[in-house]
Amino acid sequence: PFLVWLIAGTWVDIDFVSMMLSIVKMVLLPLILGIGMNAFFPRQVSRIIRVMPMLSALVVILTVGCVVSMSGRAIVDNGLVILCVVILHNLCGMLLGGFCARHFGLDKAQCRAMTIEVGMQNSGLASTLALMYFTAAGGIAGAIFSVWHNVSGSLFASYCVGKDEEEQQEEEAGELVGEKNRN
Repeated sequence: PFLVWLIAGTWVDIDFVSMMLSIVKMVLLPLILGIGMNAFFPRQVSRIIRVMPMLSALVVILTVGCVVSMSGRAIVDNGLVILCVVILHNLCGMLLGGFCARHFGLDKAQCRAMTIEVGMQNSGLASTLALMYFTAAGGIAGAIFSVWHNVSGSLFASYCVGKDEEEQQEEEAGELVGEKNRN
């Protein structure tokens, strides 16, 4: 609410305690349960762990589908503006994550992980909270982000793979030149 007031000049009334409890139920409780299950029932967890990413994706798809189906008019009216804001938010997050990681001296793999982690926010949580505490239209940005971050993440991963291949080719070429010079 404070950021909305600061940026947009209007106050948004939100039941802070209720929203925090929702976040605890949706994020912290499943995390604790998952860690506990893995600690006490590792064999059973290893059997179901392969389906969990699909289940997670299904939940996000259903959430996005609900938001889209409940706010079609708002998407038609404001979709392009929201898409631009979502892309800008994502790119700024990725740039900030990468910059800070390099600034603090993290290695290449850690910089890439930080770039992705900061750039890829929890869009499913954002959409769900918007549906619970605002309107379906409030969840549009999270729904669009759910789709967009897959695009930007794939593009970034492809870029990283290309850079790695380029570095490997340069390294191999340097080794061949060094070998010829020795002979």
